Amino acid sequence: MTEFHYSVQGESLGKAPRQPVERYGHTYPLQNIIYFCPICGASWASIITETESLQFRAWHKTCNSCGGTGSLFRLYPEELQELPRLALEREIFIALQDATAYLSLPN
Repeated sequence: MTEFHYSVQGESLGKAPRQPVERYGHTYPLQNIIYFCPICGASWASIITETESLQFRAWHKTCNSCGGTGSLFRLYPEELQELPRLALEREIFIALQDATAYLSLPN
C-alpha cells in the first residue's frame, strides 16, 4: 500500500496508507489530491504521496473562508477508514458542527 500525507491549510494531519478504489465494477488508480476552492482559488488541502510519482487530481470544494465546511470527506463511508487519526477527528468535529447547526434551525 502507498502512504499518503494529509494536510489542511498547511497543517499536517498525519500519514496513512491508501489502496486503489473499486466502485461500480471499475478500479480507480491512486492519485494525489489537491482540494481547490472554486470561489477564491485557494489550494487549501492535499492528500499526497511522497514515495511514488502519481498524477494529481483537483477536487473542487469550497474552503472555510468562503463558507465551506472544510471537510475532506467526499461521499463514500469507506474513505473514513483510510484517514489518519487527526484527520478523522477533524471530520467528526465538522460533522458534529453541521448536525448542531441543522438541529438549531427553526421549524
